[in-house]
Amino acid sequence: MDRRRELRMFTYVATDERFRYEGAPGLRRRNDGTVEVRRIPETYWHQFPSEVMKLVCDTSAGARIRFRTSATRIEVQFSAHQIATVGSGFPHMGMQLIRGDRVSSYSGQPPLASLDPGDRSVVYDPPRDEVAVFDNLGGVEDDVELLLPNGAVVNILGFRADAEIVASATEPGPHWIHYGSSISHCSSMLEPLSSWPVVAARRLGLSLCNLGFAGNAMLDPFVARTIRDAPADVITLKIGINLINSDAMTLRAFGPALHGFLDTIREGHPTTPVLLVSPIACSAVEELPGPTIVDASTGTTSVVPIDDVRGTAALTQSRIRTLMEQIVKSRNSIDAQLTYLDGRSLFSEADEASGHLSDGLHPDLVGNQIMGERFVAMFRDRRVLKRTPASQSRPSRSPG
Repeated sequence: MDRRRELRMFTYVATDERFRYEGAPGLRRRNDGTVEVRRIPETYWHQFPSEVMKLVCDTSAGARIRFRTSATRIEVQFSAHQIATVGSGFPHMGMQLIRGDRVSSYSGQPPLASLDPGDRSVVYDPPRDEVAVFDNLGGVEDDVELLLPNGAVVNILGFRADAEIVASATEPGPHWIHYGSSISHCSSMLEPLSSWPVVAARRLGLSLCNLGFAGNAMLDPFVARTIRDAPADVITLKIGINLINSDAMTLRAFGPALHGFLDTIREGHPTTPVLLVSPIACSAVEELPGPTIVDASTGTTSVVPIDDVRGTAALTQSRIRTLMEQIVKSRNSIDAQLTYLDGRSLFSEADEASGHLSDGLHPDLVGNQIMGERFVAMFRDRRVLKRTPASQSRPSRSPG
């Protein structure tokens, strides 16, 4: 780096108002100048059913920091814990900095937050401070967007740059809240730009709030309240697979739970377009109920087969799709802004057969690209954002 620039490095605390944090409804600005990037507000933390739920809610998937500068070098001071399953090794985490058409990437190995699928406990390695360095950035003043990791819990400690940083004057695009499972969380995608919701949001010019929670899309009321209280111009709810994974609900429980989830959201967003998305293709649970079993040696997903689900109240993907479509139709007499999408239109049986469901459950890198592109095509074809004026669908209440 130019020695003259090194001598005039500018230093900022993370809470400085020139940094605009997006996509993190649970953001916590600390008195020491640091920022904890969280996706569920602290007021609901006591309701988390497990340590694993808190861990996945604390990760920064989809969150971003926006500012403006002519710096050629930007240093992001942070601490992080990367999600890992006990015995899975040392996964990396990635950040990406976007400036115009240029993307700069950072990859690191922070301390781990190791979860035990058996007893649902989490063990955190001792924390340490890290620095992500982005250099050779060109030196032309422009807006900068820092994309935070999909699968890590991140605290931003501060910034250094070899030119002054100012607030971006660019307004964010329409607000899109997306709720879903690990298929939406994309915690296994190293680079934020590889996540299918991020692919779709950037192509559509939307300001994403990704509420994908690995293993935990269970229609929790505190998630519905988080959505209710956050700004939204369009809301998508991708529901089903985690209820099967954990064998968490029956047909009897699922319908009222989904109705209640939608009712809570409508308290804050009475006219916002809401798209209910059923599960993508997953042959293991298409006609069989959960719980699902992950083979530790191969990483593949399966279920214990049963002879016949008829006469039972067990959930399968085909049953969930049927019930979700029925619920949308039943509500349309009072809610014309609620629509349904078969998740297989985003990722089909043919995509699974092509090998893009590598572990039998999660789309791989190519699968995420496929889902993002198909979501974009669907969104444009349905003219989703033209269904209601955005100004009529912004909530006024605060979380709580």
